[in-house]
Amino acid sequence: MTDEPADQPEGADDRRREASRDTVLGFLMVIYAAISLAAGLAHAIGPRAIRVKLVELGVDPAAIVVPPSIMEQATWSAISGTALAIMLAVGAFGLFASAGWARTVIRWWAVLALLQTLILLFAAYVSIDGAAEFQYQVQELQREALVAAGEEIPPGFLDRTPDEIRDGGARRLATVGFLPMIVPGLSLLIFRRTGR
Repeated sequence: MTDEPADQPEGADDRRREASRDTVLGFLMVIYAAISLAAGLAHAIGPRAIRVKLVELGVDPAAIVVPPSIMEQATWSAISGTALAIMLAVGAFGLFASAGWARTVIRWWAVLALLQTLILLFAAYVSIDGAAEFQYQVQELQREALVAAGEEIPPGFLDRTPDEIRDGGARRLATVGFLPMIVPGLSLLIFRRTGR
């Protein structure tokens, strides 16, 4: 007479499948947190990197005037982006451990990330004229530095008008500006349940 296999607890298979799914999602969330952190830091150093590049081209540092609005946006993006990336990473590692609080953390991250994107888009739209003027200033300083160095500037390079720069910025805001909302939005759908 053989022993009958012990019945598995009700829902055990479902819990295993959910744990496996959470592990995969947690891994993806860690990757996205790293990308978000890198993007925020790149945004923060962007204006400073432009300044360094122009100085390397021989531009007088006093001629490079970065609008305060651009620096404020870069600083806000770096601080909030770093905090959100850490928050997401904590939630992701909670998923690895099958912690009950992990879903709640990720849902709150998603809400705050959506809010951050909307704030940054609004700030970019409000300051779009100043940003266009700064980009035009950078373009002209680059052109002058290259001419002074005796380099030939090809047609169609460094020749945009302030209006063209502004219109291009507005199109980018309207098209790709909302892309950072995709992952937080999907996360709200995936992790909409509190418990397991």
